[in-house]
Amino acid sequence: MLLDDAIRLFLDSIGRNEEYEFYLRKFRSDRSACFALLAPDLETCREDAQNLAFAIEFLLRLDLTPALLLSGPRCEEMRAALLDASLPTIKLKPSKRAQRLDAGFRLRLGAVIDRARQKKRALLIVWPQEHLSAALQRLSGELTPRIHLVRMRGALKDEDGRKALYVRPDSVSDLDRLDQPLAELALRLLQAAPTLHLSVTAPFNLLKEIFTVKGAGTLVRTGSRILEFTPTGDLDQPRLRALLEQSFGRNLVRDDFLAAAHCIFLEENYQGAAVVELSPWGPYLSKFAVGVQARGLGVAQELWESLIARFPKLFWRSRSANSINRWYARVAEGAYRAGRWTIFWRGLSLDDLPQIIRYCLERDEDFRPAAPAETEQ
Repeated sequence: MLLDDAIRLFLDSIGRNEEYEFYLRKFRSDRSACFALLAPDLETCREDAQNLAFAIEFLLRLDLTPALLLSGPRCEEMRAALLDASLPTIKLKPSKRAQRLDAGFRLRLGAVIDRARQKKRALLIVWPQEHLSAALQRLSGELTPRIHLVRMRGALKDEDGRKALYVRPDSVSDLDRLDQPLAELALRLLQAAPTLHLSVTAPFNLLKEIFTVKGAGTLVRTGSRILEFTPTGDLDQPRLRALLEQSFGRNLVRDDFLAAAHCIFLEENYQGAAVVELSPWGPYLSKFAVGVQARGLGVAQELWESLIARFPKLFWRSRSANSINRWYARVAEGAYRAGRWTIFWRGLSLDDLPQIIRYCLERDEDFRPAAPAETEQ
């Protein structure tokens, strides 16, 4: 992918090149009217308009045209602060308050977006008659599949002030009371449009939130449905194989790759999978995979929660160079590194560790050889 040196240098500073190049390909292939809808709060416009302007100008240099929503009675004050930051925009103001966006507005919207794209400017929607909730509900399905709520407070926080990486309907009550209304708004938007990508982040973290798997904010999502199958169950083995090979970046050695499996956990849309085998010392996690498109969406955590609810005792191996090992170390109770393999476990007897380690080290390869930069469990 052709990027000038300055752009690549900045992207290298916030994430790995394979991550941002993946997201760039994904965003540029999207046919939505705008790349994303950004909704900053008043405090952001007042105190950090420069960082917001930098992020927007950077997106425009990448040929990604964002829309910026200012709504409510103080939106002109917000607009004035953004003008002071010399933000390149083309303004669009809905002509009146209506229950639905009429055909005339949609026609104007398309024309203004085309002009903004040609002139490399952001679309600025100023809607003083509507508060944020109503404006987002009316615009979210019109412009883009992505919404970023931008605020100086940054990511949503739990009651102890810790950042929440993901928020689902069942976890809103764990949030700080100040953050619960925003989470509830986000979930209402998702109920109306389940395919939305919706996050909450700070203006100075916006680009990192957009271009890295880990992100730098809170992703709000309705949650995945995790299903459990037996190897002979009604699952699509070619589709599962494709998921595993895409995730690990190499081909499976055996056609009967589920021959030793005891059960398989699958995200209902085949965005993630965990394959469990049985051993004399307890369940062995032979494969844990999340599809490239689903990384950073919380699917891994949901898959893991379903897995350990069924198998609180578990062990597995991963290549020592695998970047996921930092996450494995957090969810495991112990780890042992032996050359190219690191063995992880939870809920098992320490007396069984020598046999567990030997079992992992003596297992055959599941995938064909690949370049050193690639990883495999």
